[in-house]
Amino acid sequence: VVELNRPPNGDSTARPDLLKPNATRGTVRATNGVGVREAPWGASGGPALPSGASVEIIPPAQGPWYQIRTGGGTGWVAGLWLDMQ
Repeated sequence: VVELNRPPNGDSTARPDLLKPNATRGTVRATNGVGVREAPWGASGGPALPSGASVEIIPPAQGPWYQIRTGGGTGWVAGLWLDMQ
């Protein structure tokens, strides 16, 4: 269970206070990149997106999970690791 009112352990760049459920663009802010998943809460299956990578966000979010589109296809990432527009 993820508590959205408390920052997660690990990478200090996570900002749950910046989640935007209807965002359409984002940039990876996680220092070590962010893993892409096939489904929200699913296992990480694809390669990580590096810090600074731009993504298209397909709204709406499902909790802290955002469906994204990159040149490599679609997947899901935790919005805690994205700067969103």
